[in-house]
Amino acid sequence: MPNIGTTWDLKGADGAPGADGADGADMPKGHDGEGAHCGWFVLPDGEAADGQDGRPGGMGENGRNGEPGRPGRTLLLTVSTFEGGIEFDARGGYGGPGGHGGRGGKGGDGGNGGEGYGCEKGKGGGRGGDGGRGGKGGRGGDGANGGTVRVYYKNYNLAVVPAPWQRGIGGQGGTGGSSGNPGQGGKGGKGGDNTWGGEDSGAHGQNGAQPAAGEDGWKGNDGAENGSFLMAPMV
Repeated sequence: MPNIGTTWDLKGADGAPGADGADGADMPKGHDGEGAHCGWFVLPDGEAADGQDGRPGGMGENGRNGEPGRPGRTLLLTVSTFEGGIEFDARGGYGGPGGHGGRGGKGGDGGNGGEGYGCEKGKGGGRGGDGGRGGKGGRGGDGANGGTVRVYYKNYNLAVVPAPWQRGIGGQGGTGGSSGNPGQGGKGGKGGDNTWGGEDSGAHGQNGAQPAAGEDGWKGNDGAENGSFLMAPMV
């Protein structure tokens, strides 16, 4: 006969959470454009160069999926009598939560346009790089089925209320990573200014775009079935 107050822990193990995705890399500033070369009276002038566009930020990695829960265990028990209480818990394991998506990297700033100095037009600044897209959140792990308990008795003298063991709940999906900040456009180069009239300055580069954040992961499925409990006399 079991001891008075015996507790049987038959729960299924919960699934481990998924790992978070790594953040995307931030990008450096683009190179500035080279300034103009003024030849003055003898040599020809050399034009200034545009600033280099910034590179887009690196994409955040996706979060890993959560692991599924383990099913509740099975117990077959034969007792001669009940003189206290016997507790059973055969709940199915919960699914592990999905990992969070990584943050997108910052786009590189555009390089500044080359100056015209005293002879040429200034050149345009480079465009800022787009921010990196955030990684997707991982899917939550599936919950597991509840376990099975069968109790057979010889002499029944204490009321026991049968109850089903709950199935495991699916894990929550991970949240998507935030998108990276866009790079700033480079400044336009200053135009030349000499005795015979000024030259135009270069246009400022456009700022990069910021993409949408990564998608959230889906919730895992709940366990398909509750566990079962049966109490019956020996035959």
